[in-house]
Amino acid sequence: MPTDLLRTFVTIKDLGGFTSAGELLGRSQPAISLQVKKLEELLGYYNRQRPHTFNAGIPPALAEEKLKTLSGIN
Repeated sequence: MPTDLLRTFVTIKDLGGFTSAGELLGRSQPAISLQVKKLEELLGYYNRQRPHTFNAGIPPALAEEKLKTLSGIN
């Protein structure tokens, strides 16, 4: 699991939005969206209709559970 995708996920969750996360991480909002798309594909949860709000994409609890499983964190 690429650590930059994990960092992006955590930052979006903490700040509540793609634009805010991008500003903090020094990336554009489209770059953040692309990273979320990659993460969704890795987790098997890609939604082409996803609007630009994190809660409409990967459900955070599901993503956290899958990320923990993939990274071996208990």
